Amino acid sequence: MTFRSIGLTTALILLLQTPLLAFAGTTEQMDKLADFIAIVVILVVPIAGIVIFWKLHILPEKIAEKRHHPNAEAIKVLCLLSLFIGGLLWPIAWLWAYTKPIGYKMAYGTEKADSFFIEALEKLEKNELSPQEIQEVHAELDTLSQKKLLNPKLISIFDAFAKHINTKES
Repeated sequence: MTFRSIGLTTALILLLQTPLLAFAGTTEQMDKLADFIAIVVILVVPIAGIVIFWKLHILPEKIAEKRHHPNAEAIKVLCLLSLFIGGLLWPIAWLWAYTKPIGYKMAYGTEKADSFFIEALEKLEKNELSPQEIQEVHAELDTLSQKKLLNPKLISIFDAFAKHINTKES
């Protein structure tokens, strides 16, 4: 060991042995600070934890709604159940929100929920859809119509798209 390293080690040992004051205020000020910290820990931290837990558990629901998942309502129920049993069902809801509804498409002819077509109609009425998007939605509705899978709500949406396409062509 060199003289320099011995000096640094000795200085470090002496520095660590001296009492360091983190707060150089009066005991009254320390009590007020401790009360404030206690209130934050008792009130704010649990509330923030609950809010974060809740926001995290509704993510699969929001994802399913955004993707127009046909089982969005069931995913919503699964998220709600997951909140009450400590989040055990949350991974299932997360995976379900991201899966392609293959069985639903085989049964109903589409991967989209009715909300997709309702939202497309609203965009059509506001002229927010491109001609290509209009054709795609109309083609999907036409496919469903040929398979006789349209409910009355979707029939009216299909008619609105057909009318819009016919007015644009003429």
